[in-house]
Amino acid sequence: MNKMSRGSETAMIPELVAPAGNLESFFAAVEAGADAVYLGLKKFSARRLARNFSLEELSRVIAFARGKDVKIYVALNSLILPAEIPELVETLAMLEKIGSDALIIQDPAVLYLVFNYFPGIRLHGSTLMAIHNHCGAQELKKLGVKRVVLARELSLEEIREIREKADIELEVFVHGALCYSYSGLCLASSFLGGKSGLRGNCVQPCRRLYRSRGERGYFLSASDLSAIEIVPELKRAGIEALKLEGRMKPAEYVHSVVKAYRLVLDAPENREKEAIGEALEILKGAPGRKPTPGYFLQGKKKANSLDILAPHRSGTSGIWIGTVTGKRGSEIIVKLRHGLGPGDRLRPESGSGKEKQAFVVKEIRKKGKNVRAGKKGDVITLRTGVNIDVEDKLFKVGSKSKSRWSSHSKLSKQLPGLKKNLFSRDPALDEYCADALGRLRDEGNKWSRLPERSYLKIGGVHLLSEAFKFPVDDVILLATRENLEKVSKRRFSHEQFDRFGWFIPPIILEKDIEYYSNAIAWYVERGFNYWWINNWSHFKFFENRGVKLVADSSFNVSNNVELWVYRNWGCRAAVLSWEMSRQDIARLVKSRPPLPVYMTVYGYPPIFTSRIKPPVKSSKISLEGDKRSSFRVTDREGVCIISPSWPVNLFEYLDEIKSLGIRNFVIDCSHSHCDKRELTRVVSGYRRERTDLPRSRFNYERSVG
Repeated sequence: MNKMSRGSETAMIPELVAPAGNLESFFAAVEAGADAVYLGLKKFSARRLARNFSLEELSRVIAFARGKDVKIYVALNSLILPAEIPELVETLAMLEKIGSDALIIQDPAVLYLVFNYFPGIRLHGSTLMAIHNHCGAQELKKLGVKRVVLARELSLEEIREIREKADIELEVFVHGALCYSYSGLCLASSFLGGKSGLRGNCVQPCRRLYRSRGERGYFLSASDLSAIEIVPELKRAGIEALKLEGRMKPAEYVHSVVKAYRLVLDAPENREKEAIGEALEILKGAPGRKPTPGYFLQGKKKANSLDILAPHRSGTSGIWIGTVTGKRGSEIIVKLRHGLGPGDRLRPESGSGKEKQAFVVKEIRKKGKNVRAGKKGDVITLRTGVNIDVEDKLFKVGSKSKSRWSSHSKLSKQLPGLKKNLFSRDPALDEYCADALGRLRDEGNKWSRLPERSYLKIGGVHLLSEAFKFPVDDVILLATRENLEKVSKRRFSHEQFDRFGWFIPPIILEKDIEYYSNAIAWYVERGFNYWWINNWSHFKFFENRGVKLVADSSFNVSNNVELWVYRNWGCRAAVLSWEMSRQDIARLVKSRPPLPVYMTVYGYPPIFTSRIKPPVKSSKISLEGDKRSSFRVTDREGVCIISPSWPVNLFEYLDEIKSLGIRNFVIDCSHSHCDKRELTRVVSGYRRERTDLPRSRFNYERSVG
């Protein structure tokens, strides 16, 4: 942060953090005035589809940035699978040698390894950790994280309150793509095709066309965040850093956006309105979706889905150039809505909203003759070389025209050379990494030999008496306000009390922290000592209380190393991620994790968790997509959950799962439409290892991308 004088006050100008998915964008960001640039490696990045950087390139980029007084943050922010742990350890060892300014992380395995073996590395908590209140920010600080990238779903007032209560650096997204779901709580891409958004392979199912009771629209497709007019308020709120999204964007886009925000950040208070006007003109040259201030203005103006979502427009980023009206072999006919020139990069989108392979315009033909450019209203012919159909829309997403950032090889020559012996093999380092992995494995417990146990999760008090009748070991109830208040008036038998536990929903907004803190304290004082938690903020509720904690599925547990963090933070068990495959489960168990792991074998996974409902007219919302996929939409205390219409059901694989070493099984009937009849049918199916149709296996039989 830089000092900013405002009369008698002295405030700090937030650090401007810019994206770079390639070397060209890096140079564009630095030239436009970024204070810091965040980028990813070829692996372990939540933007795997970007070109990204090798370790060798990164070391040279860092050396160049140091000369420009620009910081480099490495986004090592994907979930880590068990087989990737050895490579992760080696990567961290090299990153400590190279010396980036910070790592942006999602997986607590990175946190554990850095704290214990690579203390020279500074850590920032990614927005994928779903930090949305001050309790979560404070917990990450205790874990050694120096900065938190807050969830994008927060209002300006909520951010101010977190700033007042949390003694940790805060970073806020102010521009770029928005997701329908809270980051870190979206399983949709993984569920629909095995491409995990938490691992950087999102295929953007929220951008697709859906149907709902006769309506058609892009009901989950968010507009692009543009908070340029809110920057002055964020400056005075004491936020340490403002972040721009766009690691998949071209250099020209990055340069324009950084330049616009730099202009407003540096403007004195008496010139802020003028600077905003100039910045808005600059942003017109950075094509994207319809701009929205997102959630920032909640409170002043109640945000609703139509402020953020664009259901009547395609979800594709860029300028809509035109629609394909005809096709002859490899040529397409297009009537232009905007001008077009050779070198422009176009991305087609099908009628269902599915994005197709982009291509670069090489030549434009009009009335059978080559022309230098196409104008608005022209009917032109393009040769594409990719699969495009009639009625596909074309969006301009960039330009390959020559610019000062268009030559990768020339830009690479501007970087310093590699430090001598930086990447030479170091036997001592190899031994250190091997020792770290060996200790993690050898200290793990042999919990897989424990007897089999089952856990039944329910969503309402109306199912409690029925649930206790079943031969399951524990009954776990969702801790909504309604349930917390109803159970306070209920009496339990000794046998029921010993089997009863709570699970806390992943989203607890800042305004609800006091209520949950008091309610949980009230229950713990009365002996309710069994709680399943779903967010880092939940640890704050149980400080020094000596309760039994289980890290639930929203933590997305995917490897044995992260389990050490949960164990050290007081958890006695953890539920595996919904995304796990058979192969990865076997590898995790074989690695001898330090905690018992539970596996969900039945349930409706929350594939989207959002702060807003889809903007459809029906009071009972359901969605249908392509390939006969359909989804249920429920609203619980201001949180919208979208889940598949049929459950994940692995009852037929129970013997096989037991052979992998899993001994704890979760039957999740907490969805809002579950009644006593369904509860009986599901538990019966579990006991008989019978799977009813229709059902999904999620990723159990396929690899996770």
